[in-house]
Amino acid sequence: MVLLPWIRYIYALRFSDIAYWDEANKRRDDYEEKSSKEWLSTHVTFIYNSAFVLPTLIYLYVFNTLLVFAHVHKGESVIYLFCVVAFLVMLIIGYLCVGRGFEDRKRQLFYYFFIMLFVVGLTVSAVCYSLSSPVAYEECTYISKSTSHSRKGGTSYYVEVRLQDGSSFRSEVTKDLYHNAQYEDLYLCREENPFGIEYWHVCVGK
Repeated sequence: MVLLPWIRYIYALRFSDIAYWDEANKRRDDYEEKSSKEWLSTHVTFIYNSAFVLPTLIYLYVFNTLLVFAHVHKGESVIYLFCVVAFLVMLIIGYLCVGRGFEDRKRQLFYYFFIMLFVVGLTVSAVCYSLSSPVAYEECTYISKSTSHSRKGGTSYYVEVRLQDGSSFRSEVTKDLYHNAQYEDLYLCREENPFGIEYWHVCVGK
């Protein structure tokens, strides 16, 4: 799902002579030109309200899914490395393609870089998780639970469990699992990526 919006990005980069990455801002002198029917009939305005609905819904769903399941236990630095490399590649491609033939090229590049900063990080995280192995379940024992509160991010819920090797593990969980953790059969869910990235989280049942 996270790869679907890239169809639009690739299209805009491929046809950079008609793709316009900036928005038709009412505060600028060129608003009438960039929002006219003549302009829209010969150009692809990348930042357009209705065009962001589907990609935004996809990104919100993927982001929420990663928060619930993709808890990186090992190899977080590998994900950061992939993000940096992918971002640099997209910056080079953008510099070569975006805004060619337009007077406000620097402003378009700014919008492009900002969009890529968000999109690349989410895409790399989602792709890395999608490449992980099937879930391996390990029985564990409930120890305790706790919460943390943030004015910006709301409340986060955590459950601490005892693993079979005697060590303990604290995992962020859903609100429902938090409230019923002491009454459920808990399992540690392990998933491993080919690049050595491991995902751990506590779940209920198999």
